[in-house]
Amino acid sequence: MSGRYGGFIGDYIPGLLEISMLIASGRITDAEGPRRLEEWQERSGYGMRTIGPYFGLSRDYDSFVLGVAPFVYGMAGMLLRGCSQSYQWLTMDLQSIVAGEQKREIADFAVLPGALWLIHISASGLCVLPSKSRVDGDLKSAFEFARALVNGYGGVPDDVLDSPPDYVDVHDENVTEEWLERLQGERAMVPELEEFNLRYSVDGEYSGIGMEDAMRDSMKMLMAADWRRESVYQFVSELRKLPR
Repeated sequence: MSGRYGGFIGDYIPGLLEISMLIASGRITDAEGPRRLEEWQERSGYGMRTIGPYFGLSRDYDSFVLGVAPFVYGMAGMLLRGCSQSYQWLTMDLQSIVAGEQKREIADFAVLPGALWLIHISASGLCVLPSKSRVDGDLKSAFEFARALVNGYGGVPDDVLDSPPDYVDVHDENVTEEWLERLQGERAMVPELEEFNLRYSVDGEYSGIGMEDAMRDSMKMLMAADWRRESVYQFVSELRKLPR
């Protein structure tokens, strides 16, 4: 399925969204999803995963992993709502990337996008996935890991917690400055899981972002030079509801 799409994500590392769309459409079963996703991650060779905390390889790769991939995982989460095994893999894979960034002592402003999206993806999964002890345990562990990481940095302003970035280019001074400005001001700690999810409670069981919408938005991310959303807050709220 990989090919030239014309957009940065699609032409650079499209596989996560491609496979997630195949799982969401039923062309790959949820049971088969983790294996297919893991095979894609391991395909790069040289002992490295396709998306991982390997910094200094190139400016584009640094920028992708730190400031683009977190929202790509968020969009994959929107596609995989209800697919418990694939969603579990997605969450744990993002956690491993963020943990690797922390281990390499990457600056907190650069780690925060991944940590914030991990908080939302793990917390959202606990809202919409069927209750299963192993999945629940992994998602709760991922939430607590990311929560402790963000709070260890001193928390973040409420608007950053509610609307994590959909794009940060750590090598672009203007974009980085915009992100640093968002991190200024009074910071708050990430609350415990139940209180956290109450911040995004919305009426109705089913999301206004249906599966067709998520597929269309994913293709836009693959094909467009600018995939940023008008409202990330709406996105994280709808992530907590089942797809139509």
